[in-house]
Amino acid sequence: MNGMGLIVKTVTRVTVGVIFLFGCYLSVQGHATLGGGLAGGVVVALAFILYVLAYGRTEAEERLSKEVALILMELGAVLFLLLSFFGCTSGGNSEIILCNFAITVMSGSGLLVVFLTFITFRVRIRDESSGSIKDKNNG
Repeated sequence: MNGMGLIVKTVTRVTVGVIFLFGCYLSVQGHATLGGGLAGGVVVALAFILYVLAYGRTEAEERLSKEVALILMELGAVLFLLLSFFGCTSGGNSEIILCNFAITVMSGSGLLVVFLTFITFRVRIRDESSGSIKDKNNG
């Protein structure tokens, strides 16, 4: 995947930051609105997916590889579990914003890992006219 043209790359460069900040805003405001961390994580993941689609998989993985996204997903899950345990033992709910942040990291990186995994699969196409099988790389 080599990426798209100059116009798409320029628009992506301008909008990815705004989309990422909107995802962070949704995560922080999650204690007062519906969705919270999950909605923020989906928007953050979509910002990275837009970057992958515009610039290509190889250039996007230089910024955030699948392995780093997996580590972030695991760290988000552990952070959420620790904060939940702390909330149960302390009896308070002062860590809701931190829990939303942990859910944002976990869901956003998880969706990014799923997307990066899907684009690396090879698709086998059978040519109906000749009956031969061709490998087509979707990534």
